[in-house]
Amino acid sequence: MAADADRHRIAKQHDTWGLIESTGRFALHLLPSDDLDTVWRFGLASGHQVDKFADLALPDTPGGNPRYPGVLSWLDCRVEQRLDSGDRSVYLAGITGGALLQQAPVLTVATLLRDAPPERKAALDRLYTQDQAIDHAAILAWRRLHQSL
Repeated sequence: MAADADRHRIAKQHDTWGLIESTGRFALHLLPSDDLDTVWRFGLASGHQVDKFADLALPDTPGGNPRYPGVLSWLDCRVEQRLDSGDRSVYLAGITGGALLQQAPVLTVATLLRDAPPERKAALDRLYTQDQAIDHAAILAWRRLHQSL
């Protein structure tokens, strides 16, 4: 796999941000279009309060990241550069490895929102609303800090 770079944005209030900041690496996974259960496991609870990897025996990628089973593909990434945008960190990441495991339709946000049961969609909507409020406050604080420089 070529050592190309890509950009990824992670909200600072999420546990994933702390993990990336402390290790300088992460893995990306493409889920099959019907794998909503993985979204519910990793997307509805906070890693600050719940061990999302509990009861999972996950193999590591060559880069030392957990590799989730049943994915279509995965990429090992190493952070090369960070940009603070107030509410998020934008990561320029070098791809250090990966694999295409199967060809199938990929889960997208549009598919997720279309196929989510009403109670799960409502939970996602609540989380998006909470995140937007946190993001808004972080952006305003960042702007105040940077306007005075």
